[in-house]
Amino acid sequence: MKLIKNENFAELIGMYLGDGNLGNYPRCHYLRIYCNLKERQYAHEIKWILEKVFSKKCYEYKRPLEGVSYLEISGKDLDKKLGMPVGDKIINKVRIPEWIFEKEKYIISCLRGLFDTDGCCYITGKKYRIVNFTNRNIVLLKNFKNALEKLKFHPYSRGGRNIELGRQKEVDYFFELIKPRNIKHYRFNAKIAKVVKASV
Repeated sequence: MKLIKNENFAELIGMYLGDGNLGNYPRCHYLRIYCNLKERQYAHEIKWILEKVFSKKCYEYKRPLEGVSYLEISGKDLDKKLGMPVGDKIINKVRIPEWIFEKEKYIISCLRGLFDTDGCCYITGKKYRIVNFTNRNIVLLKNFKNALEKLKFHPYSRGGRNIELGRQKEVDYFFELIKPRNIKHYRFNAKIAKVVKASV
């Protein structure tokens, strides 16, 4: 089955690039998306996206000692279907696929998947909210910055391993436009959370 290029697929790509793993079983591949074991709400969101994209049931596995769980889909030729290599994402220098940059709605969805898995929002100076995306893959960091710029944001890098947004109006707009699924991101954005919830 060929996967359809749409917003759900673009979001799944973001989830995979952020906190996913593509590996081998003896007769097929597996795709795993990891999350904190305490993030039950977001685990359900991952499950929904996986099953929507692949039209099949996915399974959750928990690792209590590590404090993580992962949602898994298995099947043949997942590398070809996803357009991603099997193995270490940093060594393979994985990046956002070119097809995602063809449409703004795909960029938005992919950024949602990336931010939900590898992003955060924190407070500095006791009142200023910062949108942060951290990753060890330099190629992916450049991709993330480029995607934000295509959406008219003004991202910057601090320390070389992250991309941030610091303008408060842009932080507001980021949440309104990207609509993260992971509720942990809204702890400093209560007003925006209400707007996003009402628009879904």
